[in-house]
Amino acid sequence: MKQIPFAIQTRKELDSCIEQVQQEARKMKNVASVLVSVFVDKADNHIFEALTQTIQSSFPEAQVVGSVSMGEIIDGNLMEHGIVLTFTLFECSQVRALAYDFHEISSEDAGREVLAILNADRNATAVEVIAAGFHLDINPFFRQASRSKSEIVFFGGLADDGSLGQNGLVFANNESIHHGLIAVIFSGSRLHVQASSSFGWKPLGRTMTITKMDGEFCLQELDHCPALEVFDRYLGIKNTDRFLVEALTFPFYFERHGSVLARHPRRCREDGGMMFGADFREGEKVRLAYGDPGTILDNALALQERMASFKPEAIFMVSCVARWMLLGSDTEQELSVSPAPGTIVGILCVW
Repeated sequence: MKQIPFAIQTRKELDSCIEQVQQEARKMKNVASVLVSVFVDKADNHIFEALTQTIQSSFPEAQVVGSVSMGEIIDGNLMEHGIVLTFTLFECSQVRALAYDFHEISSEDAGREVLAILNADRNATAVEVIAAGFHLDINPFFRQASRSKSEIVFFGGLADDGSLGQNGLVFANNESIHHGLIAVIFSGSRLHVQASSSFGWKPLGRTMTITKMDGEFCLQELDHCPALEVFDRYLGIKNTDRFLVEALTFPFYFERHGSVLARHPRRCREDGGMMFGADFREGEKVRLAYGDPGTILDNALALQERMASFKPEAIFMVSCVARWMLLGSDTEQELSVSPAPGTIVGILCVW
């Protein structure tokens, strides 16, 4: 396997990149499949279509996938404008890109389709999922897809161009989607995948119990009080037009099945309930959390050590927009610790 990243601005630069990849491919004993991952700073369908057409004219079987993002990082350097793409050449593994527009297929049916594919493929190892759509209900998809073999690794995020949910866009080959997701299935008997995450947020204040929900995504009461009161009392954040921006770096922190999770509120209702992009359950205990830059960087170094011991040939990484908002220019310092010089990163909203 070989991973080759590029940052480009023009068609001439893209042609030069393709020529370089062709030279690298000729050095390999075999190229079974090609995945091209793209992150672009603008939600422009024409850019994606032109990139796909140009790449597939030289690599007809290449799976071209990607999304809009708030920023792109390549080799530890932050780009706020331009296009970052990486070619991953697989010698003996296969990749398959699927696109699901939730205006045309339900979240649950899309999950069933992916589950059927995973169950039929004995060598399926990992699934990358990048979604678009601020009010997307992705839970039914995962309830179905996660019924596959427990060894299969799922990873990904929510596409965003910096407008915080207004202009999400993902694409796979020749299909662009504003409300749905793309799924890339990685398969190979000799393909080994390790998933790692770096948190770095610390709990703030007391532990609270979720005492009332309205569905899966609206947290109405904590300790029998309106959820918004917690943000108002501890942080002075009120239900205004700036609620999303002000609250984004203060998620609720909790544990489920031994994993640390964070949920970012998206908006408030008039009754004090708060809407989230992922689920909560009544009875779960949560705390507010705040990002500590020192801890985030320490966690990144620990992650570097774990990845270095695994010795990956390729890395796919997603960084949450909340980290970018908190760290600013220090985002580069966190992500530059990656042990692989060919890491491509998109700044998205991690689920």
